[in-house]
Amino acid sequence: MIEASKSGYYKSNNFDIIRLFAALQVVIVHLIEHFHAVSLAWFSSIISIFPGVPIFFFISGFLISAAWERNPDLKVFALNRIYRIFPGLWVCVLFSAITLAFYDISLICDNLSNFILWIFTQATLFQAWNPAFLRGYGIGVVNGSLWTIAVEISFYVFSPILFLVQKFPKIKMDVLLTCIIIASFTLNYYCQSDYSSGFLSEFSRKIIFITPLPWIGMFCVGILFNRHIEFLYNLTAGRFIYIVLFFILISSIPFWYSSTIFVRLGNSIGIFNYIVLCFLIMSTAFSNRSLSDRILRRNDISYGIYIYHQPILNLLIVLGFQEILGLIICLCFTIIIAVASWNFVEQPALHFKKVSLHL
Repeated sequence: MIEASKSGYYKSNNFDIIRLFAALQVVIVHLIEHFHAVSLAWFSSIISIFPGVPIFFFISGFLISAAWERNPDLKVFALNRIYRIFPGLWVCVLFSAITLAFYDISLICDNLSNFILWIFTQATLFQAWNPAFLRGYGIGVVNGSLWTIAVEISFYVFSPILFLVQKFPKIKMDVLLTCIIIASFTLNYYCQSDYSSGFLSEFSRKIIFITPLPWIGMFCVGILFNRHIEFLYNLTAGRFIYIVLFFILISSIPFWYSSTIFVRLGNSIGIFNYIVLCFLIMSTAFSNRSLSDRILRRNDISYGIYIYHQPILNLLIVLGFQEILGLIICLCFTIIIAVASWNFVEQPALHFKKVSLHL
């Protein structure tokens, strides 16, 4: 169980607003790219300094480890994760199927068996499968963002195993986490570098990137930070301006020099600027701790924004919308549907959760 002094850090924080920012970062980058809003390319480059997916992975590791400490019951842990992920996902998959039918019902009828299989994969753990009959629709994949669902769930499976391992007295948990972090970031960098081209095909690299291996280091950084929450809280709370300025300075290096394993941008962020980014997340979460509640009132629409934007984007593209107009319409509809998803699907499902932190 989390001691009383430690649990206080989770009662009031700004993680909801950080997750919203992370989701919007992903969405805006995708919209600028796929709607060909070239006049906003500069903005996409700037916000790539704050990559949404790595932010999600850190927050997940940080809060999931806290949830396990609070109640290390495997059944409760699993059910709570299911309630958070799958109800919203299933409705989103239904929404995606409806948009496809609206576009061309014959596309579904002519490929009915593959369409049913696709529905199954999207609603379970195989979202990366993209059947050939859908590759001519929109950007070529109905909801490419969902690849992170299976990765995230693999983290959930990994977590209880990791927490069980820490019971062995000879295993130093911080050392183990550090080794996983270094190995994962090294693999991520290697698969993105020219060095891997002589050993791995492009297909092999794509397969590796939809597994948890290149990303689990980000999750483990969150676990490591949670293990030292008291020290990190004292180090970062109230120091947002200093940390964000330092982070921007470090992350600007790839604009002037070649990227390295230490400093990179986007989802394959370098290990050094990722660690600094995590300090920034901590500072944001625990500075002016009531900010998120005052603005969002604990309405967490980030998940809905993340999973709905690509089905809406695809539909607008096949309807002929492009550039700034398409971007604005897509962003507005995504937010509206995300709000509806939170109020009518996700939040009601979360009422079934037990022993909930403010996660």
